Amino acid sequence: SIGETIIDDKNYYFNQSGVLQTGVFSTEDGFKYFAPANTLDENLEGEAIDFTGKLIIDENIYYFEDNYRGAVEWKELDGEMHYFSPETGKAFKGLNQIGDDKYYFNSDGVMQKGFV
Repeated sequence: SIGETIIDDKNYYFNQSGVLQTGVFSTEDGFKYFAPANTLDENLEGEAIDFTGKLIIDENIYYFEDNYRGAVEWKELDGEMHYFSPETGKAFKGLNQIGDDKYYFNSDGVMQKGFV
């Protein structure tokens, strides 16, 4: 099976070769975190977990809402604006065009103000 698969009432994610994956992946229900073993409540390797808040994987920043799905597009966190890609769920960093406008985000994914 490829993509999100349910085995014994637990959700897992498999790549095109059928190999179990860990990380953040897009599903029919939005972005989910398929975590390494024992990340939360002794979860199994690759099991989707109910994670909320900021998550950093390989320097990529994600944010999970109260419904355990990854944030997409604009999100205010602690009074600072972030933009999460609808395609990957990752926070934008550096100079990016969103619609007709360009924005600069620092290495923490925070939109910077006052630049021309």
